[in-house]
Amino acid sequence: MKILFVCTGNTCRSPLAELYVKHQLAGLPVEVASAGVATWGGSPISAASGNILARFGIDASQFRSQPATEKLLSSCDLIVAVSAAHQARILQIVPEKANNVRLLTEFSGSCGDIPDPYGGNQASYDHIFNVMKPSLDGLVAYVKGNL
Repeated sequence: MKILFVCTGNTCRSPLAELYVKHQLAGLPVEVASAGVATWGGSPISAASGNILARFGIDASQFRSQPATEKLLSSCDLIVAVSAAHQARILQIVPEKANNVRLLTEFSGSCGDIPDPYGGNQASYDHIFNVMKPSLDGLVAYVKGNL
């Protein structure tokens, strides 16, 4: 199974999701990645997102952003958008993957977007991760139950 998290610049929310979920699913036959709908790629993860991951013993220093290209999106079994706008953009690029695209918050039984912490302080990133974590843990449970 190949999972792709998608946000805007692929430096805050989606890499945070990617590396956290990859850590939770270590040792399982799952490939986890992330991408942005508005990035050229090559940027490191934001320092604040890296700090959050470090609390879980996850090293994010090698992470580099990548664009959500048609080729990348087409290769995924599950594409997880952090907002409805990202979900809509993904479906413009790969409409044939409509059954494979989900909103992150669906995995915690809620709905809505994950706000973008870009430009905020560490506390704002911590808050966003706390909003994301139930959905990320729900996604981990979903994947484990569907392998």
